[in-house]
Amino acid sequence: MTSSPDGWKVFDDPRFELTLRYPDPTPQGRAAQVIEHAQDDGMAVHILSTERELYVELSRFPPIGAEEEYRRHRVKLEERFGAGAVTDLRASTLGARAAREYVFRWAEGERTAVVAGTASWTYRVIYNSASALNARVVGTVAWRDSESAKN
Repeated sequence: MTSSPDGWKVFDDPRFELTLRYPDPTPQGRAAQVIEHAQDDGMAVHILSTERELYVELSRFPPIGAEEEYRRHRVKLEERFGAGAVTDLRASTLGARAAREYVFRWAEGERTAVVAGTASWTYRVIYNSASALNARVVGTVAWRDSESAKN
């Protein structure tokens, strides 16, 4: 991880076709952790702090597309949180690229998921929608090769 001019760290893993910036420490002085793990048929990285002031999950899957990722994830979310916990898929952007977005809610909170793809991978970014800091982090997403991003 390197630092950017604003003092935020840069998540720049060559296994991902995008980068993003995040504060460490957070505005409330909490340390950020970067935790990697396998996820279904892909991999995920959580960038988070205690109390979830910072919570961003970046996942990479084979190129299944936004609609299929949404369908697969919605089934799991509704099993966990109940019918109606997931909104419909709608248009969005990720790193100035066309994307699809949905929100899922439960009694203790909500998350927004944004999905975009390249020829090689489908990417999903989930963030804690209750914290403006997380939307700022997602707003820093930049694609390594803008030509590789597809709608």
